[in-house]
Amino acid sequence: MGGRLDFLTSLILLQHEKVDEAEARILKNLEISRREHTKKIEGRFLRLLGEVQMKRNELDRAISSICEAILILKEVGNPRLLWEAHASLASVYDKLRRGSEAREQWRAAAEVIQKAANGLSDRELRKASSLQSPFATFLQILEVRRGQK
Repeated sequence: MGGRLDFLTSLILLQHEKVDEAEARILKNLEISRREHTKKIEGRFLRLLGEVQMKRNELDRAISSICEAILILKEVGNPRLLWEAHASLASVYDKLRRGSEAREQWRAAAEVIQKAANGLSDRELRKASSLQSPFATFLQILEVRRGQK
């Protein structure tokens, strides 16, 4: 539970531009997750580290951290964290004005969401699924991005 609380706290710190505090918490949790071999938590915090690096305009490092997160999250099979990592990577590529790579990552995020949704057998289950909210968020992000072009 501590990892989840630290993750949420790190997100809040990032939203309030407290990048140094967020990074310290993220690095601490990365160290713990690697020591304890908790891949899902490691992937979650690697993506956040990429977000910190993106805020600092360390874009090559952000790509590296997020790509590492994607590899780990594919291995553990967590669709929500995986599509969020693809979306983060797309944002880095957008910032670098590498449109084709950004679109590739947005597509990968959409595929993860669609595959997870297809795996749910019952329509009501899909509707009640925790994928509903992230998927709606993802669609909103796409609409905003389309409006900016």
